[in-house]
Amino acid sequence: MNLQLSLKHWLVAAILLCAVGLNGLLFLQNPYMGSASAGEIQMSAYHPAPEKVKLHPMRPASKTQVFVPLEKDERALMLEAKLNGQKPVTFILDTGATYTSISTDLAEKLGYDLTTAPRVSITTANGRVSMPKVVLRSLTLNGYTAYNVEATVMPMPKHIPFTGLLGLNFVKRHRVTIDLDAQHLVIEPTL
Repeated sequence: MNLQLSLKHWLVAAILLCAVGLNGLLFLQNPYMGSASAGEIQMSAYHPAPEKVKLHPMRPASKTQVFVPLEKDERALMLEAKLNGQKPVTFILDTGATYTSISTDLAEKLGYDLTTAPRVSITTANGRVSMPKVVLRSLTLNGYTAYNVEATVMPMPKHIPFTGLLGLNFVKRHRVTIDLDAQHLVIEPTL
């Protein structure tokens, strides 16, 4: 199954949400983080995860497309990212998150001073929260690098298998296709 996320698709989804109503959609449950924002896709409900996840061989990236391997479990789609040229970390794809986010621990390891970072107010299912916002010099996914990516910084439990969320502020800058059968994300820059 392919799921293409583009501005057109987001507008259609927003219109449908308004037509159907938001009742029950605002408080979707994210099994890793608790309550999630409206529009978060619970992929396991549509495509059950296999008992053992095996990544398909990567297709070579072309000049216009980059194939990023996805690892899926029952709860999320995970991918590997490099931030500011450092060693890879695990992110989840969260199209319901306004911003890309990184854990407080990761932000400190990357050298960000969170005491002087500007703050942004985010509305979550649990209410409004103020978080530090940093600018990642680079975010690299399988050889494709985006520069100057804004990211919020939030505390994340140490027991979860990821240290960040790839949010809508990254996704909306690209044409993104989620191919669950081939277990990869296809990124095409929109210039």
